[in-house]
Amino acid sequence: MYNSIIGKGSFVSYNAVITNGVRIAPNRFVPPGADIDTQEKADRLRRVTEEEREFAREVQRVNQEFPASYKALFS
Repeated sequence: MYNSIIGKGSFVSYNAVITNGVRIAPNRFVPPGADIDTQEKADRLRRVTEEEREFAREVQRVNQEFPASYKALFS
């Protein structure tokens, strides 16, 4: 994300690029590999589904567990 603003609750997928001062509205889904370089493209993004929101929460939960698990494994 270069020179852009991402709204709260938005989900930016892997390999997505957002540039040129584009503003992503809150709770929008940016698909994998998307090139969002105009405001028009950003305005066409769909809303995040509840399933995607739950997936993001689960990824965050697992990532927060990694440091303690690595420490226990390698200490």
